[in-house]
Order: sequence, then C-alpha cells, then structure tokens
Amino acid sequence: MKKKLIIVICFILLFSLINTGCSASIKNENHILSKEVISLKENNAIMEKKIADLEDTINSFNIDSENLKSRLNQINGSSLRYKDNIYPIYTADNYTYETMIAAYIYMPKETALKKKLETLAKVLSETHFDNLPIQVLRIEEQNKKKIAIVNLMESAENQKVTDFEKLVGKTWMTLYMQGSCGGTVTQTTLIETMLQREYKGPWIDGVKFLYDNGVCDYEHAPSLKDVNYRN
Repeated sequence: MKKKLIIVICFILLFSLINTGCSASIKNENHILSKEVISLKENNAIMEKKIADLEDTINSFNIDSENLKSRLNQINGSSLRYKDNIYPIYTADNYTYETMIAAYIYMPKETALKKKLETLAKVLSETHFDNLPIQVLRIEEQNKKKIAIVNLMESAENQKVTDFEKLVGKTWMTLYMQGSCGGTVTQTTLIETMLQREYKGPWIDGVKFLYDNGVCDYEHAPSLKDVNYRN
C-alpha cells in the first residue's frame, strides 16, 4: 500500500514539474512572440511612412514633369513665333570638324546689332573659352560691307606677358590655337557664331578677328586673320 502511495505521489510531483516547465516555456515563447509582433508593427509603420513619402515624391515628380512639358511647349511655341530672335551658338565636332549647333540664345528683335554681337561674344567666352575676353571693338564699313572687328584677349594675368613660356592657366595661344583639332574647332566656333549665316534679319556682312589688338595669325586657325564673309 505504501509502495503504491509513493508511486502516486511521485507521479503527481512529476506531472507538476512537467506542467510547470511547459507553462514557463509557453510564457517565454509568448513573450518572445509578443516582442516580435511589436517589432513587426513598428517596421510596418516605418514602411508605410516610406511608402507614403515615396507616393508624395512620385506625385510631385509627375506634377513637375507636367510643368516641364508645359514650359517646353511654351518655349517651342515662342521659338516658332519669335524664330527670328533665336540665335544658335555654333561649334565643330572634334573628330569630323563638321559645324554643329551647341545651344540657342534669345535676343529681342529691337536689340542693337553691336549689342547682339557683344552678347554672342560673351556667351562664347563663358561657354566655350573659359571666360577668356572676346571684345567686339567696332563695326566698320569695308567696300560697302559691314565688317565686325573682334578682339581676342588673354586673361588679366597674361595680358602683359610677351614670353610664351611665362603664360599661365588656359590661354588662347597655348590651348585654343594649338593643334589641328583645337585650332579648327576654335575658328569654326568663333566665325560661324558671329556670322549667323542662317539669320534673315539685318546683320554684319563679315567678321575679322584680332589677337590682343594685333594680327590673329595662327597656323592651326588660319581663317581668323582674314575677313570671313557670310556669303
């Protein structure tokens, strides 16, 4: 009898231990799962915020795209309406030397001719020649033709330098007039932009370039020293 009682008591104790262990294990797992659920909820909230921000960005981009299309249509319309006031900035392909258009600028029709030439010279200086000075000195009459005289000057630090080897930085002499490619591109860019051969309004008949108020005579840009005519 005692033996049976001891067995029953042992069984009860064993069951109690197992049940207690299982409960603790389940509680621990539930705690871990709860933490994971909370973490997932937080991550989900973050993702929802990112999605909302992305949707706002996309909507903004679509609006900007529509505005850009509208502005481009307006520009195209203006270009067609005021095509006589659109002036190409020319250059040349580095490999084929073919004349090509690099950009366009707009100038009001009533702008004086010399001012238009000065504007073109300024744009060329800034966009193609590292801000090296390009001066439109005058428009003079030669054989009943209007000829623009344009002076190419070195930067301020080089304008009084006469020794080729003492020139510093980017210069007409050491960079833009050197080599077959450099010289050809330079003379095409300058001549074609100033002549504006396709322009139908009042314009100069020709252009001649000087270098530092003297003859612009360079082997690789031979056309600059002569008067270049539109026709």
